[in-house]
Amino acid sequence: MQDAYVVEKGDKVGTWSEIGYTGPGSVWSGHSKSAIFQYNEGTAEDGKWTVQTLQKLNDCGVQTDAWKLGAQLDAAASANGQGSVLYKAGGVSACYDLTPSFKSLTSGRSF
Repeated sequence: MQDAYVVEKGDKVGTWSEIGYTGPGSVWSGHSKSAIFQYNEGTAEDGKWTVQTLQKLNDCGVQTDAWKLGAQLDAAASANGQGSVLYKAGGVSACYDLTPSFKSLTSGRSF
């Protein structure tokens, strides 16, 4: 959804509402919460979305940034009209076993 938004707009990474995303569970002002997770939208400037665990899951304890994903406009590609986003996945290593391919979302952004 983020990639499609940037191709369409070309000048910035979109917020949840701009890209048409609604988090699971109860939703309020850039956050959503289920019984186990809280999802937090970053600002348009930092583009960093985080998932917080609210309960211990195997070796993944209660963590503020259990998973985080940063998105930023690829200025060089966008200048050429390509509308591209760079991603950086990170978080707490004890939580990676629950999402083994999560880190493969990384495409060149740094936090």
